[in-house]
Amino acid sequence: MKKFKGFIFSLLILLCIPVIVFAQVPERIAKVEVTGNERVDTAVITNNIKIKEGEEYNLDKIREDMKNIYKTGFFSDVQIDIRDTEKGKNVTFVVIERPPVKSILVSGNKKVKTDDLIDKVKLKTGTVLNIEKVKESMDEIRKLYSSKGYYSARVTYDIDYGEKYDATVTFVIDEPQLSYVKKISFAGNKHFKDSKLKGYMQTKEKGWLSWFTGSGILDDDTLVQDRRNLEAFYHDNGYTKV
Repeated sequence: MKKFKGFIFSLLILLCIPVIVFAQVPERIAKVEVTGNERVDTAVITNNIKIKEGEEYNLDKIREDMKNIYKTGFFSDVQIDIRDTEKGKNVTFVVIERPPVKSILVSGNKKVKTDDLIDKVKLKTGTVLNIEKVKESMDEIRKLYSSKGYYSARVTYDIDYGEKYDATVTFVIDEPQLSYVKKISFAGNKHFKDSKLKGYMQTKEKGWLSWFTGSGILDDDTLVQDRRNLEAFYHDNGYTKV
């Protein structure tokens, strides 16, 4: 009985002792590094890295930074190397650069000069191949064709990787026929005849001599100017809201 009372007394003492709960200290990022880049400036990479040294370690944020680096278009692969140290996690972004651009070519163009097309290309020889810039260049070439009346121009690209790990980029163009204006009509004009409004436009309808004169070709820049001319005409005649 005495032993049992002693056990109860000891148990009560233990229950009275405050329990200290140690919260787990979150891991910190000790160091952030970049390796593997030779031609691409390190700043281009670090500008896409949001994690900071000293902040709490978060693998999801690190993966997001890795995706952002890849989206720059300069790298064929991006990996992360994470190592434990006494001070925390060392995070290294390991990049593999795309090859440098050796030359830029254009094929399939007959109606637009090669020099005019090359001027629209965002790539430069000697710089690292960037797929995003290749895509931007394709869009610019399409816009150039549209501005000249070729609205259905198809633009693709081909990359030839040389033996010395360099790249030749060729923009392949499938030129369509010119787009012509079949008819010009207006909606909402109650006070002026269509023929009068057409007189303030440079855009003309296709005629039987269009093949010779070049009139009637659909042109984006001309349409923009035509709209301005019509707005100015209405304003001059007291119609401020057109």
